[in-house]
Amino acid sequence: MWTVQRVEAQRTTLDFTSSGQARREVTQIFADSVLFANASQLSSWDESRVQVIVCQSCGIERCEPGGWLAPHSAGDDILFVPVFSEMLEHHPAEYAPPGYVNERGIPLFSRTFYSALRNHCASLPEAEALPPLRGADLLRCLQWEAPLQALGTFPAKVELRKDLLLAVSDGDVSDVTASLRAIIERVDVTDVISLRPAPANWMYPTLYLDGPGTREWRVLARDEEGDLHVCPAEGRIAAYGCFSS
Repeated sequence: MWTVQRVEAQRTTLDFTSSGQARREVTQIFADSVLFANASQLSSWDESRVQVIVCQSCGIERCEPGGWLAPHSAGDDILFVPVFSEMLEHHPAEYAPPGYVNERGIPLFSRTFYSALRNHCASLPEAEALPPLRGADLLRCLQWEAPLQALGTFPAKVELRKDLLLAVSDGDVSDVTASLRAIIERVDVTDVISLRPAPANWMYPTLYLDGPGTREWRVLARDEEGDLHVCPAEGRIAAYGCFSS
């Protein structure tokens, strides 16, 4: 995931004359210098899903496919996740997330930076009013970001491809594989997921995948008792339970 560290706004003018409209001044939102939303006044931030990147030629939502995200609370953090349900029900390209999700990861805002975002998106709900992150959506997020499609390829079911796991930096690969599978099963039936900071003394085993260049995957954290937790973002673990390995 992409932990946002800075939110900025810039005024610019979009040229809508090709669609029979006038030029329009809009506010663009940048997260860590990446264009997060290209016309904040034209997106429906109060909806359960929002097209953050609207058509550059007319500014009308749904004119162009893609650019969709859905804000969810996850404890003290807010995630803007792809709209997986809509992509399953319709053509995936119609509701695909913005390109930066594939390049940088799924955006994660702390309460501080979410408040900064709301300063420029007046109808964006308060964090407490957002729907909570469900376990099924967290799994889809992990699947979306996993290197070498280690959890399958969307829209296929989220399943660990054990044929890809070559080794692990800490522990036995068979035990870690079994624990990760158990975590997937547990998370899938969890209604509410919270993210919380991982204690400083926890370890982060590296999973080595069989692919070009032997890819590394860090998706787990091991606590002082040896139990494994899913770690969807650097320094953050998902609160739902844990499993021994």
